[in-house]
Amino acid sequence: MKTVSSQIRVNKRKESRNGKIHAKLPSIRLVIYQVVLIAGIIAPVLLIIADTVGVLLGRPYNAITQSISDLGLGRTGLLQNSAFIIFGITTISLASELYAEFGHSRESRIGFALMIILGAGFILLGLFPTDSLGTYHSLHGFIHHYAAWAEGGFFPVTCFFFADLFKNKLRWRDLYHYSIFAGIAGCILVVVWAIFEKNWFGLSERLIILNGLVWFEVIAIHLRRLSTSPQHVRERW
Repeated sequence: MKTVSSQIRVNKRKESRNGKIHAKLPSIRLVIYQVVLIAGIIAPVLLIIADTVGVLLGRPYNAITQSISDLGLGRTGLLQNSAFIIFGITTISLASELYAEFGHSRESRIGFALMIILGAGFILLGLFPTDSLGTYHSLHGFIHHYAAWAEGGFFPVTCFFFADLFKNKLRWRDLYHYSIFAGIAGCILVVVWAIFEKNWFGLSERLIILNGLVWFEVIAIHLRRLSTSPQHVRERW
């Protein structure tokens, strides 16, 4: 009897310990979730600040005709490239939260993959700076160039895929039309970028990125707003 009683007490202690561990896991996951959302709100602002500081301190520099990537070679190069990398990491982190938000449907997986590509592209932009003007294309310049074009091309597609997801989920339906608009604007701006590459390259590039940053910011703020809803938290955790 003593052996049986002792075994029961041991089992109860184990169950209690395991229960406490499982109770802590959602709270830890929730803290990570909140950190990712706050980072998602800050990262686009950081990228805009890095560009602004680079333009102001990078003289002689023409923000209308010169690429943002040129700032990665100047005095504020470390700031600009770091901002690219931070934004890329944040995009990938937010992609995982959106994937959890919308479930494991085919559309959700495609949207998740597109955001991973966008995030990876920004990381590549930061890790592999562009070539200096007048120099031959190096490997890092080649990677940078095509990563930049991929960003411009994949962003509108990402908007359209997420618009379809937003339409089918009540709490996200308000962002459906905006996401369609952002995708169409992205397509138009890429065409403008290609046509006016010589004279308006810097301006058109900045408009493309600003359109993407605003979309990203809106998504992060909306997720942050949902995270304050007790019902949403219960459904997620």
